[in-house]
Amino acid sequence: MKLIYKQGAPGPPPRPGLVWHEETSRWRRPKEPGEESEPHSYGPKYSEKQLNRVSNMFKIDVDSLIHEGYKFTNPNYGITVNVIKVLSNDSARLAMGIHDAAGNRIGDLERKFYHTDKGEVGILHELFRIDAAHQNAGLAGDLADNVEAEYLQQGIKEIRLNANMDVGGYAWARQGYDFDSGKERKRMLDQLSLKVKSGAQMKGLSEEEAKRLGEELKTLKYPWAIAAWDPLNEGPGKNLGKWLLLGADWYGKKVLDPDSKGFKAGEAYRRAKKRGAA
Repeated sequence: MKLIYKQGAPGPPPRPGLVWHEETSRWRRPKEPGEESEPHSYGPKYSEKQLNRVSNMFKIDVDSLIHEGYKFTNPNYGITVNVIKVLSNDSARLAMGIHDAAGNRIGDLERKFYHTDKGEVGILHELFRIDAAHQNAGLAGDLADNVEAEYLQQGIKEIRLNANMDVGGYAWARQGYDFDSGKERKRMLDQLSLKVKSGAQMKGLSEEEAKRLGEELKTLKYPWAIAAWDPLNEGPGKNLGKWLLLGADWYGKKVLDPDSKGFKAGEAYRRAKKRGAA
């Protein structure tokens, strides 16, 4: 039998507004008025016990992650947690629904917690789905701002995902995701190089020019560099790199370190987008 010895707060909170939770011996976001009496507000299929179990497994504050990370700045959209489920001794899943101001479900989120080879916490972004009618609302970037800030606050070290669907191959490249392995990098560069050649006629390129661009593409090491690549001077949004990555399907990873190349690339893109320059 494992004995757990409870003690008081070890010092001041890591950030303002948190309170010490004796039950889990962790700093937590304080309950909102009425929240204690309405646990179903979290969603229909998880309990405080499940939330605490996952928090303790990964030494993170899942409650704070839900309320401070998985939220939109846009007041017309919200997120409701449906399921928190422990999958094994080393993984757990968080399933959420995205809704509009009227409460209509217009999308889904799924996240899987895991430990890296170094024993650090990583999160697999398994699913991000938005109904077509809401896909131009900027929800992916809006959510990414809040989520990454909370991940950094809690010491989560990496995010992994499958960049795919209509715009995902391009969008996640702009957000600073790298190919998750050298093998994946080679596979994608080979594939995109062939796309340049096969799409020569569509882009009005000669066979010789397409071949040259295919070789130039292979010198671009990172997805964000490919996404910004504009060898034909077509301008932002119309550039060859974006055309190549739209509809692409690749496995990516983002290291949550403000000094990493991918993190800096993602931050630069978001700043440019807010200025209307991307």
